[in-house]
Amino acid sequence: MKGIKFSTTFFSHLLFETVSIVIGILLALGVNNWREERKNEEIIQLSLQNIRIEIMENKANLQKVIPYHRTCKFTIEEKAAGQKGAGNDFLSIWRGLNPPMLYKSAFESARNIGALSLMDYQLSNTISQLYYKQQFFYEMIHMYAQVFISNASIAPHKQKNQYDALLPAFADITAMETELSKGYSEIIELLQRSKGK
Repeated sequence: MKGIKFSTTFFSHLLFETVSIVIGILLALGVNNWREERKNEEIIQLSLQNIRIEIMENKANLQKVIPYHRTCKFTIEEKAAGQKGAGNDFLSIWRGLNPPMLYKSAFESARNIGALSLMDYQLSNTISQLYYKQQFFYEMIHMYAQVFISNASIAPHKQKNQYDALLPAFADITAMETELSKGYSEIIELLQRSKGK
């Protein structure tokens, strides 16, 4: 009987120590997961804050050039419609293409550190689409700059055709600026709402 009592006591201590160790490990894993989630949330929030600031700067920079491009488009439309003096007006306002300075470093940083993959898919997707539109706009502006440079040597008697060629370019540029500006406003509002949650 004494041997049985000894082994029951031994096994009860062993069971108690085993359960204590398992509970300790589970608690440590839970605390570690909590820390990791908290760290990820801090990364997400910092990335979203930086993206919001960057988008606000991009919107402000875009707003500075929109009136100029719309004026160019309007003047070219007048010239294409045959209004006298419109071509001279265009030449007097022409200051080059004047592309806005649009930044993407906060977005690229968020993508490179994996913050986009940690955040809500819909939010991440919406932000990514806006930056891809911005990249498309940047490439479009540079493509049209090349077209304008190559058309600069057009003979004076063919200038009406030159204005006809410029009109689609400025129509595309102003349409894309309007779309980007709207997208910037929507993202800023979305980030403000998600910040309040």
